[in-house]
Amino acid sequence: SVVQIHHPLPMRAPPPHFYNGLTCQKHHSNLQAIHMRTKRKFKASGYVVCWCVKLVEVWVELEPTTRKEKLEKKLEKIKTYKVDALDIPDAPLGVPKAFAPLMACYIQAVYGVKVIPHIRLLDINTNALLNIVGGLLFCGVDNFVILQGDQPKYGNPISELNTDDALQVIRSKYGDRVSVGCLVSLRKNVSEIVKRIVKDYDFFLLMRAVNENLEKIKVLRQIRADAKLIAYVIVCESENCKRLRSILEGQPIVNVERVDEHLNNLVEYVDGILLSSPGSIDTIVKVLELLNEIGIL
Repeated sequence: SVVQIHHPLPMRAPPPHFYNGLTCQKHHSNLQAIHMRTKRKFKASGYVVCWCVKLVEVWVELEPTTRKEKLEKKLEKIKTYKVDALDIPDAPLGVPKAFAPLMACYIQAVYGVKVIPHIRLLDINTNALLNIVGGLLFCGVDNFVILQGDQPKYGNPISELNTDDALQVIRSKYGDRVSVGCLVSLRKNVSEIVKRIVKDYDFFLLMRAVNENLEKIKVLRQIRADAKLIAYVIVCESENCKRLRSILEGQPIVNVERVDEHLNNLVEYVDGILLSSPGSIDTIVKVLELLNEIGIL
C-alpha cells in the first residue's frame, strides 16, 4: 500500500533512518514499519512523501455474549474499520457464555467477517474436538485457536488432551484443510518456546510481546518463517487500567496514550496484532481510530 502526504513545499526525500526492509515503489528505498509519529513529523518539516508500508494484520478480540443485540452493537462499532479478523475467546476466565465456535459460525454467515474462535480443551474429549472442528468447516470457518483454557467455573475439567496432542488429532483427520493456532507465552525460556513452535501450527498468538521479549520473537521468526506471529496487545484507558491489571495479573497492559510507542517497537517483528480490552469495546475502537489515522488499517 502507498501512503501519500501532500504539502505545498518542494519534495525532499525522507530521512534514510525511516527506511527498513520493504522496497518502495517511488523511492527505490526500504521501509518495513511506519514510525507512529512520522506523518506528523513530515508534515511539520514540509516533506512531500510517498512511501510503502508493510501493513501488519489487525485482529480484534470480541468477547462472547448471549445477547444478540449486544453483539450487534459491538460489531456496529468495529465494522467501519478494516480489521482483518475477529478473535473470539471461549469462556474467558472459565465463565460460560455463548459457545465461541457457534458465535463464529453466526458472525461469518451474517456479517461475512473472518472469524477465529478458540476451542477450550479442558471442556472436551477427542470425539468432541473432532466434532467441533467438523462443524466449523461446515460453516466455512477454517481458522481457529486450540488452548487449554482457564479452569471451568462449573464442573470438572476433562483434561484428556494437551494442546500438541490435539493438534495431531486434528491433522490426522482434517490435514491442511484447517489453519490451527495456539498461544505462546514469551515469559518462558527460549528452549521451552522452541519446543512449541516447531510443531505444525499455522499461527501463534504471542503473550507478553513487549520490549524485553523482542529477541525471543526474532528466534521464533527464524525457526518458523512460514507461520504467522500475532502479538496480543491488551489496551486500557483511565479507570479501566486498574481493573484490568487486577483481573489479568502479571499481563502487560498498554494505556491507549502509549499505544503508538508500544507498536512502534513491535510491528517490525510480527505479522499482526490482536487488540484486546476485556469489558471495553470502546477502548479498542479508540485504538482502531489511531491505527486508521496513521495508515495501519
